Amino acid sequence: YLLSGFSIRNKNKWVFSAWEGKYYRGNCRYFFEYISDNTDIDAVWVTKNKDLFEKHKRDINIVYAYSFYGIYVLISSKVIIFSHGLYDVVPYFVRGSLLISLGHVSYPIKSMSFIKEFSEHNFIKKVKIFLISPYDHVKPAYEIVASDYTKKSTMFLTAEKADERDRVVPLGLPKSDYLKRKLASRKTKFLTDTLHNLFPNICDKDRLILFLPTWRSDERFNIFNFEYNSTKINHMLSENNATMLINFHPFDESLRNSAVDSLGERVRVTSFTGDEVTQLLCAADLFITDYSSLYSDYLLFDRPMIFAKFAHNEYVRERELQVDYDSLPGAVVTDWVEMATAVNQQLASNGTEYKDDRKLWRDLIYSGTDDGKSCERISEFIKSVL
Repeated sequence: YLLSGFSIRNKNKWVFSAWEGKYYRGNCRYFFEYISDNTDIDAVWVTKNKDLFEKHKRDINIVYAYSFYGIYVLISSKVIIFSHGLYDVVPYFVRGSLLISLGHVSYPIKSMSFIKEFSEHNFIKKVKIFLISPYDHVKPAYEIVASDYTKKSTMFLTAEKADERDRVVPLGLPKSDYLKRKLASRKTKFLTDTLHNLFPNICDKDRLILFLPTWRSDERFNIFNFEYNSTKINHMLSENNATMLINFHPFDESLRNSAVDSLGERVRVTSFTGDEVTQLLCAADLFITDYSSLYSDYLLFDRPMIFAKFAHNEYVRERELQVDYDSLPGAVVTDWVEMATAVNQQLASNGTEYKDDRKLWRDLIYSGTDDGKSCERISEFIKSVL
C-alpha cells in the first residue's frame, strides 16, 4: 500500500467497482456507463468475481482484480470510484489515487454510518476490527450524496467534525438519473417475462405491488406471523386487479422457500438482487417496505407507498433509525389486516392521499438534483479536482 503511492497515475484512467467487487450494480455501474458512453475517459470496471468477469468481458471494459493486468490498472489509475470502501477493489494498490465514494443508498431509514458504529465499540473491539480490516478506515477524498439534507447518512462522515462535511458533496446520484430515464418505459422485457413466469394468469393491465422486506438478524421473525390470511389477501388483490411480489433479502432464502405454497395465486416470493430489483421498482404501482432505503428511490416516481411497521420495537433494538418512522410519506401499518386496508385505499385513490408528503420528502432528499444530470455534475466535479 505504501509503495503504490509512488506509482505514476494517469488522470484519464478511472477505475470503478462496487459491493466488495462482487457485483455490477448501483450508482457505480450507472456512472461507469455514463463515463464510458459520454466522455473520452478510460473507464475500467474492476471485479473480484471471476464469473462476472467472464459474463461481461465482451460487453464492457472489465478486468479481473486478481490478475497482473488488474493490478496494473489499479496502480496506474488516478481515480478510484466505489460504493462501500477500498475492499471493493484490492486496497493495497490505491494509495496516491483520488478516492470517490458514491455510496449505495439515497437516504436510508436506518443509520448506515460505519464511523459511528465503530466509535461505539470498546477499545479491544476497535483494535480487533481494525486488525481484521484496516482499509475500511481509509476515508475517501469525497463522498457524493443527493443533497445537503442527506449528508448525515454517509458511511465515512465523522459528524462532530465540522471540516469533515466539506468531503461530502451534494451533486445528486447516478441512480436517480437512471430511474428518471426509466420513467417512460415501466415494463422491460425482463419484467414482462418475469411477471408472466411468476403469475401465469396475469393481465398486462394488472397492477403490481412490490414488497421489499429488510433482512433481520432475529431468526424468529417472519413477516407472515402478523395476521396474514391468504384467502383475504388474495381476495383483496383480486378485487383491485393486482398482484403482489414479495422480494426477500438473499439471506432469507429459507423463509422464502417455506412460504411458497401457502400464499395464494396472487402473491409470489422471489429473491432478486441488484439491477433486477431496480427494474422491479420502476414497474411497481405500489411499493411496500419496512426499513429498505429504496423508498427514497421510489419517491422519484411519485407513486404510493406503504410502510410495514412489523415488530418495530424489536428492530430498533437491533438497528438505530435516523428518521421518525411515523413521519414517512405513506401509510404506516402494523399487521396484514391494516396492510389490506391501506392497499385498498392507496389503489382506490391512485396515491393522492400522501402526495404532499411525498413531495416534501422528495424535495428534502433531492433538493433539485433529481433532474437527470447528476452524472454530468459528478464528472465535471472530479475533473475540476484533478
